[in-house]
Parts: sequence; C-alpha cells; structure tokens
Amino acid sequence: MNDASNYADLLVQHHNVVDQLLTILWLQLNTLLIEHAGEVHSERNATIVLPILIVLNHLVSCNHDIWGKVKEYIFPSCDENVFLQKVEMHQKEVSEGHPEEETQRNSRKNMHPIDAPVGTIRWKLIKLMTFAESNVKRCASELLWKICREDPGEFVLRCGFGNAVHMLGIKGLYTIPKSS
Repeated sequence: MNDASNYADLLVQHHNVVDQLLTILWLQLNTLLIEHAGEVHSERNATIVLPILIVLNHLVSCNHDIWGKVKEYIFPSCDENVFLQKVEMHQKEVSEGHPEEETQRNSRKNMHPIDAPVGTIRWKLIKLMTFAESNVKRCASELLWKICREDPGEFVLRCGFGNAVHMLGIKGLYTIPKSS
C-alpha cells in the first residue's frame, strides 16, 4: 500500500469496498468485545482487529471521501444533534461548576465519552483504547484521532479524557505528571 492515495481513489470509485471494510471492522469488534468478552485470552486475541484498523487508518489519512464515510459509520450524523447537546450541557457544567454533576460525570475533566452508547461501534473502538495489547490500543486511538480531525478538544469530548490521555501524550499534547 505504498501508493495509498491511488488505492483509496480506486476504493472510492467502488463504494461497496469501503462498506465491506467497515463490515469487517464490525464483525471483528463484535468477535473480540461481545462474543469473547470476559474470556481469559480475549485481550491476547485482540490482534485479530489490527489489520482492519491499520488499513482504515491509512485510507482515512489519504482520502477525504473515505474519511467522511468512516466518520459517518463511527459517529453517525443522526446522533450528532444529541452529541452537540451533550457537549453544550457539559460546557455549561464546567463553566458553572456544579459539584453534584461533577460526581456524576467524574469531574470536569470529562473522564468518559460524552456520547458512546454501549454496543455502538464508537463504544467498541473507545474500549480498545485501553486494551493491554499496545498495538491495538495505538491503532484504535489513531483511527479515532484522525476521525476527530486531529483536534484534541473533539477527541477528548468524543472519547473521554481517561481514554484519550495516552494518545494525547503520544502526540505531545499532554504530559503525564511523574510521581515523586
């Protein structure tokens, strides 16, 4: 995939191919996180999802049409109004500083995603961001980072600070304090 942009253009011409790649992502995430959830070896078997994450990362990076299709798949536009309302409420809570709401949302740092219902593709990808297998963690985080236009604010709102902090550190946007 050295000439990824030409390859991506070819895939855009054949829309069905991108849909098939997203179906593969869905199937592999379900296998890993739903069918094998709680099994002793589930995190060790996490590498099954790596090839599709790597391919999608490359394609999203080099083709805006594919980026849009993948973003629509992970963060559907039909859910965007709900997300924007939750962001507005969160920003209002932060500016007003309501202590009772801070305990419900785990403080003002937005430790959890604002809108990632259990079972959705975004929930599954966000779950991979904290996997023990470092390659899976990195590839899932990179894909979400690219889908969020490499915008740290959007990335934290969509993924939660607790999930995003590792990638923010890799990108040099957050320094994890050293213990004394």
